[in-house]
Amino acid sequence: MCEEMPCAPQDIAILKYTIPGTFGSFEKEEAAARVLFFSLKAEKWVGVSEQMLVDMMREDHEAYERACEVSRYKSEDLWRFERAMKRYYFFCALTLGLHVLFAEKPTLHQGPQIEQAPTSGIFIWGFGHVWKGIDALVECGMLRCEKINGEIVFFPTPPFIARILMIQRMQRCVG
Repeated sequence: MCEEMPCAPQDIAILKYTIPGTFGSFEKEEAAARVLFFSLKAEKWVGVSEQMLVDMMREDHEAYERACEVSRYKSEDLWRFERAMKRYYFFCALTLGLHVLFAEKPTLHQGPQIEQAPTSGIFIWGFGHVWKGIDALVECGMLRCEKINGEIVFFPTPPFIARILMIQRMQRCVG
């Protein structure tokens, strides 16, 4: 990048796909965080292509779907366990405690762990949520949009980074 940035990417604090209180709307904040995520990962300022953003959102959506599936599995497993416990206690009471000698107490089996899906508007409003934020950031000059080798690439600008730094410094002073 040819522009001089006010800091290194590591100087900016980002929650996974949100930078709270920086741009006034959830769409802009998520779009900003997604664009900055690649610079943090590369440890230098980089541009982000549309395809990279789509791939990132697709991976997040797949992680969310897996987390939902595991959650459904765990809730069904919990329901079966509670039903088995009620039956176990019923027979214990019915046999005046002798059932304990002949039957094992039900145990809750640990299923697969739930993968933590990031907080994102794409799970509610779809991918258009992020594109709306990108468009708004480009329109107000916070992101620079260039066509490189037939692909649209978004670059953070110095005013974009300066605004995030200023807001985060004010939040640290208040908090």
